[in-house]
Amino acid sequence: MSDLDIIKLIEGIVGKKLSVEKGFANWQKCSYATKGNQVTGISLYKIGYEKLKDAYHYLSMLTGLVDLHLVSNKISDLSFLIGFDNLEVLSLDDNLISDIDYISKLQNLSILYLTANKIENIDALVPCTELKVLDVTNNLIKDITVIVKIKNLSELVIYNNPIQNLPSEIRNQGIKAIRKYLIEKQKQGEEKLFEAKIVIVGAGESGKTTLIRKLQNPNHPVPNIEDKRTEGIRVMSYPFHVRTNEDLKEVMAHIWDFGGQELYHTTHQLFLTPDTLYILLNDNRKNDTDFYYWLNIVTLRAGGKCPILMVFNAKDNSPRQIIPGEEIFNAFPNVERSAIDVNFADKNLIGIHKMKDTIEGHFGKLEVLGKPFPTYWVRVREALGRLKDECIKWDEFAAICLQNGIDDLSQMQILAATLHNLGVILYFPDVFGLKDLIILSSQWCIDAIYSALDTDAINKNAGKFNEHMLAEKWLCLGLQVRSCIYYD
Repeated sequence: MSDLDIIKLIEGIVGKKLSVEKGFANWQKCSYATKGNQVTGISLYKIGYEKLKDAYHYLSMLTGLVDLHLVSNKISDLSFLIGFDNLEVLSLDDNLISDIDYISKLQNLSILYLTANKIENIDALVPCTELKVLDVTNNLIKDITVIVKIKNLSELVIYNNPIQNLPSEIRNQGIKAIRKYLIEKQKQGEEKLFEAKIVIVGAGESGKTTLIRKLQNPNHPVPNIEDKRTEGIRVMSYPFHVRTNEDLKEVMAHIWDFGGQELYHTTHQLFLTPDTLYILLNDNRKNDTDFYYWLNIVTLRAGGKCPILMVFNAKDNSPRQIIPGEEIFNAFPNVERSAIDVNFADKNLIGIHKMKDTIEGHFGKLEVLGKPFPTYWVRVREALGRLKDECIKWDEFAAICLQNGIDDLSQMQILAATLHNLGVILYFPDVFGLKDLIILSSQWCIDAIYSALDTDAINKNAGKFNEHMLAEKWLCLGLQVRSCIYYD
């Protein structure tokens, strides 16, 4: 029986004619491709599991088959792959697969697509020594250490998996960086860091600073109307304990209090990072917080996975008038549906303690909190914590990395980006004048940046400035900036 006769039998099972493609079968429809008299590729798209089972026998008769696509067929059992030894390309996207052991027998496999399945473990792929491309997007994979053993793998796509042993910064760098990171971690061992950022945003005078004071001390008095409002950003540390799967752990929240005045909004964007808990605060008396502005800008700059808590400040017992609707939660799925209502001036501290417990609970659930990092990374973080400088040049940071066993430039850059996201340092590799700096004192940097916005000479010059104008302003404030910043 010829291959074309077999195709006709398969068409009878599928109930439709398969289109003929050049080179490769089209995975988005029922199709096949030939080379000479042999069928080399076939795609059976959305034909249903029962029909596919009936077609398995005939598929196995196509001895020249190297390209097989069975997308969206509710496949869960891969035992039919026995005998498909010549396969080089296999696409099993959008099925119900959890066990991939049968794929280990495909010694010639070069390209494998397994997106949108239920796979938790990819250890079975180690024998696939020819595998070069692997896409496992939208699965349940927690550990990808095994890719160190798949030597020829040159392209790896792992989006939307609950991977626990790989920082997002490494994940986005590609297979070489991922493999090197995993090898180094195996060599060094690993330790956990229990620190991350909380960023509080909202309109001016909505009570952001008071919220922080109440977190630190529920008995802290509310400010008077004459008290100075936050200008720019204030950064402070907040240590507390959370219960993890292991035990009670002390964690460190680096809290960023964003001034609400529109003057500062553009520069605020510099400091919105992933792996952060965001709190959006509204004053019930004014209702002047622009929810869509803040939700959009946080999502744009920090990504759509950072949790966002909405807090409504019932100043003077003002009832809440804003009830977030489904349009908010549909547009921003990371917004917590249970908002916090609190009156900071209430002598009964029940509401304050409830707010405190809720915020600390959400902070304790951040994926980055307690994530294991290579031991050398933790040693670098500890070394930076012992320094008294406001900032150091990149060369000094690199020297600290080298002293602690990190000798790869890309690893240094990723470590700096990771510590930036955690709120430990500031690192702006793409910003003019800051690309060669590691800023150890966030507040020092913030004061330098925002002081420029309040300079009369710059304001009168339509916001334009030069090195001399900035230096003069910083000198008046006692900020030793020139010694650190390059002007190239």
